[in-house]
Amino acid sequence: MLLWFTASFGLQAQVCEPISNGGFETNSGTNVFAGWDYYNGASNFSISTDMVHGGTSSMQAANPGTPNTYSLQVLAPAFPTVVGQQYTFKIWIKALNNNTTTIQFSRRDGSGNNENGYMTTGTISSQWTELSYVFTAQYTSTRITLNLGGTTANTYHLDDACVISPTVAPQACTSLTNGNFESVSAPNMFTGWSYLNGASNFSISNDMVHGGSSAMQAANPGMTNSFNVQVLAPAFPTVVGLQYTFKIWIKALNNNTNTIQFAKRDGSGGNENGYTTTGTIPDQWTELSYTFTAQYSNTRITINLGGATANTYYLDDACMVEPSIPAPTCLLSNGGFEQGSGNTFTDWSIFNVIAGVTVTQETAMVRSGSRAVNVSVGANGNSFQPQLLTPLISVVPGATYKFSVYAKSANSSTASIQMSTNNPSNIQQFSANLPVTINWTQVSAEFVANASTMRFVLNLGANANTYYLDDACLELVCTSTTHVAPAQSPIAAGKTKFLGNIYANHALPESEFIKYFNQVVSENNGKWGSIEGTRDVFNWTNIDIERQFALANNMPYRFHVLLWGSQQPAWLTGLSDEEQIDEILEWFKGVSEHFSGPNTLEYVEVVNEALNQPPIYAPALTSLNTTLGTTPSPYDWVVNAFKLARSYFPAETKLMINEYRIENESAFTNNYANIIALLKADNLVDVVGMQGHTFSTKRYGSGPFENVTANLAANLQTIADQCLPIMITEFDIEGNSYLNMSGQAIVGGTQAQKDSFQLAEYKRIFGLYWNHPSVVGITLWGWRNGMWQSTSEAYLFDQCTGLPRPALSVYLNDSIRNSNPPLDITCDPGFEVAYTFTIPDSLSPFGLQDPCSCGDTLNVFDDNGSVVLFHDYLLITGAEVGASVSITNTTNFFDAAGNPIPTPIIGTVDEFGQFRIEYYHPASVSATADVTVGNETQSFVGSSCEACLVIIPTMDQWGIIILLLLMSIVSVLVYKTSLIQKLGFTK
Repeated sequence: MLLWFTASFGLQAQVCEPISNGGFETNSGTNVFAGWDYYNGASNFSISTDMVHGGTSSMQAANPGTPNTYSLQVLAPAFPTVVGQQYTFKIWIKALNNNTTTIQFSRRDGSGNNENGYMTTGTISSQWTELSYVFTAQYTSTRITLNLGGTTANTYHLDDACVISPTVAPQACTSLTNGNFESVSAPNMFTGWSYLNGASNFSISNDMVHGGSSAMQAANPGMTNSFNVQVLAPAFPTVVGLQYTFKIWIKALNNNTNTIQFAKRDGSGGNENGYTTTGTIPDQWTELSYTFTAQYSNTRITINLGGATANTYYLDDACMVEPSIPAPTCLLSNGGFEQGSGNTFTDWSIFNVIAGVTVTQETAMVRSGSRAVNVSVGANGNSFQPQLLTPLISVVPGATYKFSVYAKSANSSTASIQMSTNNPSNIQQFSANLPVTINWTQVSAEFVANASTMRFVLNLGANANTYYLDDACLELVCTSTTHVAPAQSPIAAGKTKFLGNIYANHALPESEFIKYFNQVVSENNGKWGSIEGTRDVFNWTNIDIERQFALANNMPYRFHVLLWGSQQPAWLTGLSDEEQIDEILEWFKGVSEHFSGPNTLEYVEVVNEALNQPPIYAPALTSLNTTLGTTPSPYDWVVNAFKLARSYFPAETKLMINEYRIENESAFTNNYANIIALLKADNLVDVVGMQGHTFSTKRYGSGPFENVTANLAANLQTIADQCLPIMITEFDIEGNSYLNMSGQAIVGGTQAQKDSFQLAEYKRIFGLYWNHPSVVGITLWGWRNGMWQSTSEAYLFDQCTGLPRPALSVYLNDSIRNSNPPLDITCDPGFEVAYTFTIPDSLSPFGLQDPCSCGDTLNVFDDNGSVVLFHDYLLITGAEVGASVSITNTTNFFDAAGNPIPTPIIGTVDEFGQFRIEYYHPASVSATADVTVGNETQSFVGSSCEACLVIIPTMDQWGIIILLLLMSIVSVLVYKTSLIQKLGFTK
């Protein structure tokens, strides 16, 4: 509901927190207020210093009389919100002309998009009046639009904007063990508390207390560091990922002189982190709060009381505010055994009662209510004699359930309960023997449902004792079943771009996969170590299943990955460069031959993470520089890897490079762009991969989201400027956080908060990539619980309800399905190439090479040893096999006798995607030609080797040279011949 009013009287006011630069006191340029954006009519806004509500300046908006309210439009800075909660935006305003015009409010997401919730005010007074705009948040970050236009001219002054957040009832603060410092275990020692540094500075105070009869006194004599006077609170049980608040009352001897510091540790007092420094401590009792997200099942709080300035502190009444966790729903009826009469219990069955065993009602020893169960076992025996059974209960097959009961034993001798299940097919599951003590304790076990109806059983006969049972419960923990609508279809079906996913256990079953995605990649089964874990033994079983799944469903398939510094065969270590090259060639040959014919791959990742995790055999690849004609560089090994791939894989297979950290780190982006440029120079790469994992795309530091998003966009454009298709190859977004009032992402929160955060991040990050014209598709790196970012809750189905989270149901399955993203890749200046992921390009791009050298023995020399004609060749690489070649309009193409070579030169691309023509040209002169492959033509400009003099040796010198050459050639001839043959360069 949207409301507006101009004032409120007689009501208890809530705190209205100022938004960023809500007082218009910070200017970032002429007539520009920091954080505020003018969407329309920017020239009509200015800074006012004489008409203010508070401070020294306000915003002035002059409406000259415009057609629409939005013709004069300003957007407030973003502030964090919780989806579904109600907020009130307030701002003070006055008009030059009294009560002649209205203004309009609306809300947008934190990026300034998706405007909705319009509300028009009453007429604006010529006196300062506070307006209110009440709205329900739809995003984790919200911006408010003020539309100040309209057909009637007026001038407004605006000041002191703020937001009232939802009122949250105070939570109870649970006392820590000896949090009131009333229990002393030794002189100056408080039970449960530990002094880590400066123990002699701590003592017991009986006259300066906040409550009770004693407090902790800590005297800081003036220490260098805050941790030189350090005390550690007792351990407190916590749930990992949930947010807690530690509170303690404190006063200082000297008013507002020092600060103190808090941190958190695990239950043993180790792994300190999460430091927070307070404001200065007053000389009156004040309660301090330290809010943290639990990382351990038990937590201890450090209080650092040192510092360079001497002071004395008094501490008392420490407690912990625990998060509100909804009570789970109990699926059992009569779990408290209240219904029934005598020794019967409604909905429960009693089996296998033997001599010496009784099962009766209990009315004296109960945990809650008026009845419990009494089971007396006279001697040790079989656990199933006796049994207490629930009725058949409807459950979800594959889901996990927790069966529990509160139990205590009559005496301290050994006592235990075993839990089990039974389904209509008589298939049983058993827990271990669960110990029972003389105090009421909940014992429980988790079971995975193996039928649609099951019984849950308490087995009570293993140990002689008397047992009291009460408050049994069955709770749904998590369901592995996902609820997919029958009519669900692939999100990107029919679009110019694909939305894909990995083929892995946590991305299946196949019947659900094909309802959402239309591209696939193997998560692990395509890695070299997975296929050739044993040298020369190739196991294609798993990857063949995945490849055939892609073919059967007409999905483009990406092979991941040929070369990577991880998950490679361990046996490569220790091999010589020559041996490693042999193995690389066998691996490339094996993949290309296995995936050939109708099984030919659409995409192959040749190198993964060259910047972050280069392989151990990179030097071996560098050793091929001379053989492959590669210019030495830090990443020549990458170039050589792609040259090998070009020689083995057919033209219809797109060659890819892949990397991370390039999304958010500009230095890495620029290095990656340089590698791409090297590969492009020889036409070796077809598609550029950017991984897109959450750790590279999420917000870093405390800057505004707009800056972080702008950085992602700038780095994406740097790669797009390489004029190649881009694939986002391994995308995920964390979903385990929420935004606090400072706009910081905090791990934890309610499920609604975490869902809202993930949804907002999908809109911010996924949308950035999806809508860029150079991006041909996005591959998610998993979507169900169990994916490798499960600890960050990056999955898209709620792990317990089985329902799609909003990032999937609201954004991907709705907004992206209805989107029409552009696809437009400019591959070279002057060349526009339509790119499609489903059909291979009819014409493959090709590269042109032509080295020449003074040392080439086929050069034509004069009598003085000077080169008259340089021997050279034009080599076409990476072309479509069988494509026609035509070389025309040649200049400076001669044979060895100096005669022009007749044109056109006609030929066909060979099985390696190559075509070669030899020619001669004079020194310092370039040959030129038009080269056509299929229907594509490129201009060729050859080398222009500088004139040089080659000294011709005497006959004696020739003899010595020949002898030395023979000695060196013999040592490498066999390997060199083998290598050249393997590369496919033999005639």
